[in-house]
Amino acid sequence: VPTPNLDFVKWQERDQKAVLIIQSSLTKEAMVEVLGLSTAMDVWTALEKAYRHDSIERMQTLRDSLRQLKKGTSSVFEFGRKSRSICEQLSAIGYPVDDSATRP
Repeated sequence: VPTPNLDFVKWQERDQKAVLIIQSSLTKEAMVEVLGLSTAMDVWTALEKAYRHDSIERMQTLRDSLRQLKKGTSSVFEFGRKSRSICEQLSAIGYPVDDSATRP
């Protein structure tokens, strides 16, 4: 009869707690990056890849999100919050939005 490795069982429990802690702190947008991942290492690595400073993919995704942003039924406050959040994320990764491009 095989006996379980108690150290591995403890590690697995701690790892799952870490996954839950990381996931509980993520935004909806960030959660998409880690769907289906099961270990804290996998989650952390996926987040690092998606949000690292030099991520061209991240920059393009954020710029697309900003271009496609529509007020729709949201309040002016909510629309402004969303657009400001995207602009701040772009700035944080070294691609600030040039507001002169939006002026006539």
